[in-house]
Amino acid sequence: MVPNLGLSEPSLGAVVIRIQFRYRLNSYARESLLTKFAMSLNTSLRLLAIVAFTNGLMALPCVFAQSELNKPGQTTAAEVTEVSAESIAEIADQIDLDTELNDELKASLKQRLERTKQSLLSVEKSKKETASFAEMTKGVGDEIKSLTQKIEREKASPIASIDALTADQLATQIPDAELQLAKATSENQQLSTEPTRRQTRLSEIPAQLIEATEELASTQKQLAEGKAGNETAVETKARTLWLTARAQELKQVLERLGQERAAYAATSELLPLRQQLANQSVTLLRKKVDAMKERRTKLQREQAADTVRHTQDLVDLIPDALKSLAADNVELAKRQRKLISESAKATNNVSEIENAKEEVENELATSISRVETVGLTDALGAIFRERRDTFSNLGNQYQPDLSIGDKIAEYQTESFRLEDAIRKVDLELQELEAPAIEWKSNSVDWKSLSPPEARWVLLKKHRALMSDTLEELNSMILSIGTGDTRRRELANAIENYNDFVNRRLFWTRSAPVVSIDELRQLPAAVSWSANPAKWLSAAGAIGRSFRLRPAQSALVVLLGLALIVWRSRMRRFIAEQGVLAKHSHSTFHPTYRTLLASIVAAAVWPGVLLVLGFLLSKGADEPFSHILGSTLKSIAIFVASREVLREICRDGGLADAHLNWSAQLRSHLRFHLHWYTCLGAACLFLMLMLMGHPDSNARTLGFRWPATMLFAIIAAFHHVIFNKKSPLYSDVVRGNPKSIVYRRRNIIWGVLVLLPLSFSVLALVGYLDTVLKLGRLVQITLLWLLFVLLILALVYRWISIHRRDVARRQAKEARQRKLAALAAEGSNETGVTTGETIDEPEVADLPTLDQQTRQTAWVLAAFIAVMGLGVIWRDIMPAIEYFDELTLWRVGTGDNIEFVSLLDLMMSILVVLGLVFAARNFISLLELVILSRTSLDSGARYAMSMLLRYALFIIGAVVVFKLLSIPVQQLGWLLAAVSVGIGFGLQEIIANFVCGIILLLERPVRVGDVVTIGDTTGSVTRIQMRATTVTNWDRKELLIPNKDLITQNVLNWSLSNVINRMTLTVGVQYGVDPDRVRDLLLEVVDGHPEVMKDPAPAINLESFGDSSLNFIVRFYLANLNNRIAVTHEVNTSIAKALANASIEIPFPQRDVNLTVLSDQEPIPFQANRPDGN
Repeated sequence: MVPNLGLSEPSLGAVVIRIQFRYRLNSYARESLLTKFAMSLNTSLRLLAIVAFTNGLMALPCVFAQSELNKPGQTTAAEVTEVSAESIAEIADQIDLDTELNDELKASLKQRLERTKQSLLSVEKSKKETASFAEMTKGVGDEIKSLTQKIEREKASPIASIDALTADQLATQIPDAELQLAKATSENQQLSTEPTRRQTRLSEIPAQLIEATEELASTQKQLAEGKAGNETAVETKARTLWLTARAQELKQVLERLGQERAAYAATSELLPLRQQLANQSVTLLRKKVDAMKERRTKLQREQAADTVRHTQDLVDLIPDALKSLAADNVELAKRQRKLISESAKATNNVSEIENAKEEVENELATSISRVETVGLTDALGAIFRERRDTFSNLGNQYQPDLSIGDKIAEYQTESFRLEDAIRKVDLELQELEAPAIEWKSNSVDWKSLSPPEARWVLLKKHRALMSDTLEELNSMILSIGTGDTRRRELANAIENYNDFVNRRLFWTRSAPVVSIDELRQLPAAVSWSANPAKWLSAAGAIGRSFRLRPAQSALVVLLGLALIVWRSRMRRFIAEQGVLAKHSHSTFHPTYRTLLASIVAAAVWPGVLLVLGFLLSKGADEPFSHILGSTLKSIAIFVASREVLREICRDGGLADAHLNWSAQLRSHLRFHLHWYTCLGAACLFLMLMLMGHPDSNARTLGFRWPATMLFAIIAAFHHVIFNKKSPLYSDVVRGNPKSIVYRRRNIIWGVLVLLPLSFSVLALVGYLDTVLKLGRLVQITLLWLLFVLLILALVYRWISIHRRDVARRQAKEARQRKLAALAAEGSNETGVTTGETIDEPEVADLPTLDQQTRQTAWVLAAFIAVMGLGVIWRDIMPAIEYFDELTLWRVGTGDNIEFVSLLDLMMSILVVLGLVFAARNFISLLELVILSRTSLDSGARYAMSMLLRYALFIIGAVVVFKLLSIPVQQLGWLLAAVSVGIGFGLQEIIANFVCGIILLLERPVRVGDVVTIGDTTGSVTRIQMRATTVTNWDRKELLIPNKDLITQNVLNWSLSNVINRMTLTVGVQYGVDPDRVRDLLLEVVDGHPEVMKDPAPAINLESFGDSSLNFIVRFYLANLNNRIAVTHEVNTSIAKALANASIEIPFPQRDVNLTVLSDQEPIPFQANRPDGN
């Protein structure tokens, strides 16, 4: 059966007719709010109809695919037995009784039956939805006619008269009317989102039709295949039953989708009428509620006025003894009348705020639907900017009142006093006898009443007035509290709208692309900014400021003059402090004094600009003067930062005498800062001034070109300061040869030059708001980083001074200790002759401490800089969140689909970069700040550092997988592939990695240990993921696989302790007394300072050699550091001691006997030793 796709002839004809309409956004923007909404809704529905027609064409492949399924000879789901709950239960019983099935297979089959039940439920649900969609298409024409007539009737019918209602009746009916208004508003909001929902559904239906059709074909194909070869009968029944249920479900889905699309097409004209009627009903109900509230307030005021008049008349009628009580009644009546007016005003204010909140929320919903419908366009961006500015003004108008708590407390206190007074009056009334009189009447015969009776009547009236006043007070408290709540809700709604808009406006044009036609606005911009009348008015604003605020204006001018006068004094003071800073006994005080003086000296021009800006702003009576004042203030901030840096770079200034910057760098900065400040301030002045032009086209011209020139100037300045030939890097290398700034100088240059140029390009193509925000933030960022670097330089200066003072103090203390020791011993020779030494106390390793302190200061500065950048760029976060709405791909299937956005990808890249940075720097910081201050040895600290590095990699991988929605729990296939890889090619690599982890945890070999592996002896310098590095005594590095350190024999000289024994062999000539030689050797070894006393040295006559008596000298050293040096020193001492004792060290000797057999005389032979004997 071919599913109903909703392509009936009437709807198709209506679609063709609706295609003829056209939509113009400009005319839409000029209409009133209600007309805008109606036109937008009508246009949206027309677009919906067009989409429906297009989707119908897209769904034709589904029809052909379905027809292919029903070819003769193929089995379809209709030919299979219908699925029911009884058939499912029957097969479930068969599964339980089948003994050939194991428990796992039974559980799997039962799970399939559960899915079959879910498919049956889905079929029933789809049938109901299909029926509801079919019901929507019935009587559409009659309903359209009825709604049209009803709309016309409500337009013509006036609001029912409420003039006959009393205040009590209005108090009863107003809550019901407000409830009706809330219900109508809710229905109206639902109807307002219906077009967007329908259009979204119409865009989804074609894909769902194709997907359902393909799955139905696959399901019917599986049904046609019949029983599988390895299936039991029960398995086949369960599978067939599930496939049949699934086929029925898919068929019903196809029918529902077709009926849904047909219903949307049939009711395309009905929906705007419903929306129009709902809007009309809301408007009428709101008018009715407002009229009822206004009528009730009017009646209450009239009643309060009557009460005041009546109580005032009573003062003359009652006895003199009761006049004070009557006067109190008059005051209560007046207070009640005032409270009624204030309460009515507060109630009206609440209504206005609620209407404003509703408008903002509706606009947010409308904006969201527009973005989802047509995407983010420049035209929508213009509308969003206009609405954002309107709502910002609305938020300023209805800002939360900070004094609301005091007001509520004041009214609450007054209500408490009235409650106490009511209780006192009730007690007094109980003591008086109640007369038989109508005390509420205004025609009481006071002369006929006795004094107690008259007092009783007045007290009753007094109590009634207090009760009414208390009720009004409570109503006022409620209105004030409600108003404050509504104000906060409105602020929250405006914030939500601004967040939504700011995410998108940042990436939309605020002006068209630059063109020649734009230059036509140049005369208007020049005439406005150079108008002499406006400049004369600005000059008059300065005088007006003195007239309006004489004290403030005079004080500001005096401060500006003081800065001018103090400038020369400050420069002389800076020179004097520079001389003091170069003194060998200088302190840090001249440095911070010089900094403060430099700021004061640099504040002259910024101060003048601020003074002029202040006077213009305070005395402005027209926009030009106010704009000029604001512009001068902004330029003052721009100039101030550059002037401070120029003042710092003066000869004898902070950079010269205190921070040791080179003269080449200082002159380079001062020269280029001069032209950069002047040109930049001029461009900034033009840009900010022309931004206040009343014409939008002139504003665009006035902002675009000065901004483009300003960013070009900034790029040029960055080029001359940060290019690779700049003297800046010479100073950097001089301070730190391994500085990352020097190594990354090309990247720094590229970023700082290309970034302003990219802003210029953005300004030319129309992203003016984006350029304004980014340019301001980048400039603030650079100034913030410059400030942090300046503070860091000052900290380094303090560290250097402190290190110098500590070194000087330590040298002085050492000298005093030495002099005291010499004075106590009498002479320096005493210590030498007795062999005693003076123990010096341990002193701080100043170079190491200085480097560690500098690194700590750098880390703290980096942390502060990052925190500051977070504060600076927090306003741009909503714009970055917009990337979260840009989906790149989907992960998962069914109900477990997760979307990966562009923001997720960006965050993943940041995590990877942060992970690399942390792995390189955070571990060193941990070693410096924490681990180095513990009692752990260097090997333990290295092991902890490496394990933490591995943990960082694992955490980073998990975070990246999470951001990219990679299902780690579903990567079983990857683990299997890794296992296979380990079994073949990665076996050795994994083994070395695991052995490396064992080395770090078990620590049989540690960094710093001296080990012998085979023929190699050296020190362990690194334990990495695959191999361990051992540096031998020739300073050659040997890479040893970690597996070899675990599986082979390794001699660790320093595993449990570093005490080691040395063995020397000494041979002496035969004939020498062995005991004498032993005592001599023992004396030599004991005299060496590096030889340990415990264990004691051992000297033994080990063997009788061919030419010598061989003695073995064994002694112990406390560490392995000086093993080679001690060997040399001990051997040298032994040789000298044996020589002094006339004991020879023999060399090998051989006796050679020559026998010559000859008839002649023996041959004379003589051999002489080298010494001539």
